[in-house]
Amino acid sequence: MKVTNIKSTSSALFAPAWEIYQYSFPVCEKRRPESQRKALEEQPECSMDIFTHADAPDKVIGFMLHWRFDDSVYLEHFAVSESERNNGAGGRMLDSFIERNAGRRIILDIDMPVDDISKRRMGFYERHGFVANPARRHIHPDLSDPRAEKFELLLLSHGGTLTDDEYRRFRDDFEKRICLNI
Repeated sequence: MKVTNIKSTSSALFAPAWEIYQYSFPVCEKRRPESQRKALEEQPECSMDIFTHADAPDKVIGFMLHWRFDDSVYLEHFAVSESERNNGAGGRMLDSFIERNAGRRIILDIDMPVDDISKRRMGFYERHGFVANPARRHIHPDLSDPRAEKFELLLLSHGGTLTDDEYRRFRDDFEKRICLNI
């Protein structure tokens, strides 16, 4: 598996990653194309890791859209191509991401684990060292329409629960950098 970090929607790898993005997330969790372009191209903290086959560098396995802050990384979107699911690709991608971000707290959010799919997703992250932060209320804006109603997601962090200070810094970064770039 090969990973390529991109900062532009004009990258040849962006279009196949964007296709995966479109079918992998509900509307409220997807940015509009212009919002995504601005985030990638105008925000230095935002970038996208695109994973391809080592022997077929144009065949996208999946991607991770993330925001790198002073001491943490927020994994905003992580998706694997339908053809690559259930063969360990997602786990290898996540392990690679964790290794490349050693020394930083990795934070992500997921739907509350209430049904089979969301419980399996929670189990996947737990197997890779993530823990829930149920005491940290995480209200997320609708990425497709910032005027729409916000919703609650479960905040996960790698390497233990967030301290009060880590959570405060994350919320500040989330609200000042990510939410303002919708």
